[in-house]
Amino acid sequence: MSSNEAKDPNPDQIRFEISQLEKMRVQIMSDMEAMRAQENNLKAFEARIRDSMPPMPFSGSRPSFEVSSRPTYESGSRPSFEVRSNSNPPNLDVEWEKFQRSRSLLEAERRGLTDERLLLREERDIFKQREEALKLREEALKQREAQVAIREQKANSNDEPPPTPPKPTSSSPFVAAKNLFSMRRAS
Repeated sequence: MSSNEAKDPNPDQIRFEISQLEKMRVQIMSDMEAMRAQENNLKAFEARIRDSMPPMPFSGSRPSFEVSSRPTYESGSRPSFEVRSNSNPPNLDVEWEKFQRSRSLLEAERRGLTDERLLLREERDIFKQREEALKLREEALKQREAQVAIREQKANSNDEPPPTPPKPTSSSPFVAAKNLFSMRRAS
């Protein structure tokens, strides 16, 4: 295997890789759509929970808020707060736990979606780099083909014998006549 074959992959192999990358891109796009739908479902679920919770009576004083013992999320997101009150009915505590779980799931989905977006951007950049590299290879290939065609034309023109120069006339009239007759027969 020569070094040119190692540097220049087969065009069929390149087409195959491009088709595989396109299939992966389509799959990622469909996964992103599914994630968006799941995120919308979680938002709707969160809204239903908020709507189903009865308004909390504030009898002149505010309820006590404590930061939950759960880990804080990535920068930019708010820590979750839990309401601690002795007057909370048990059903409200159960619903509040459900709300906290759904909120943590939503945050996890958001982080996953962000990670996937970053990966898609990186893959898109890689695709662009590969596309540019392929364009450069195509241009180099066209230049090489043009050089080979020029070499072949030169080789073909060198293979043809040069036209025979006319024979010089001699001083002898008999030799001159012989040359004249031989030139007419060749034409």
